[in-house]
Amino acid sequence: MYKCAIFIILLPEFSKIIRSAQQSIVLIDNYIDETTLIHLSKKGDAVKVLLLTKTISKQLNLDVQKVNEQYGNFELKSFNKSHDRFLIIDNNEINL
Repeated sequence: MYKCAIFIILLPEFSKIIRSAQQSIVLIDNYIDETTLIHLSKKGDAVKVLLLTKTISKQLNLDVQKVNEQYGNFELKSFNKSHDRFLIIDNNEINL
């Protein structure tokens, strides 16, 4: 499990982490936006992405629909049990 900070999205290693996923990516983040989706789109074709966030705006819903049309396997769900950010790759817990 990667405990995400705002700056991780800007790191080149983030794309490497996303590309390392073989089966699944779970992102728990209350600040998901188009930039986040662009980084997550670097996943493999068969990798499933579950996005858990407190508020699903119309814009976020539209952005996820668009990324799904192009890359597939993105799912967006409401989740209000966390105030921290987490990135889980293939159910493996790895501290960053």
